Amino acid sequence: MDPGQRLSDRFRLAALTFVPSIGISNVKVVTGFAPYWNGDLLISSLRDQAIHRVRLHDTMVVYSERIEIGERLTCLETRENSIYLLTDGRLIRLRMEASL
Repeated sequence: MDPGQRLSDRFRLAALTFVPSIGISNVKVVTGFAPYWNGDLLISSLRDQAIHRVRLHDTMVVYSERIEIGERLTCLETRENSIYLLTDGRLIRLRMEASL
């Protein structure tokens, strides 16, 4: 079966799986952070202690990048040119350099 193919009227196959599980805590669509990230998915993880940036085309993954954070990520939010990460003990703000 191809990703996105219907298993029934209510379910589709996953476009991406993590084996072993990374302990997904959030999934957000990127807007306004960096032009070449717009529309990508950010997936934060508890177990893997990283962010995964994923680009989809239709229902297929065409790009996947693991960004090491080194702490369990309990929450992820995107706001006006920033990405905020909440770990077990602190808040991290990621911003893009103006020259990029």
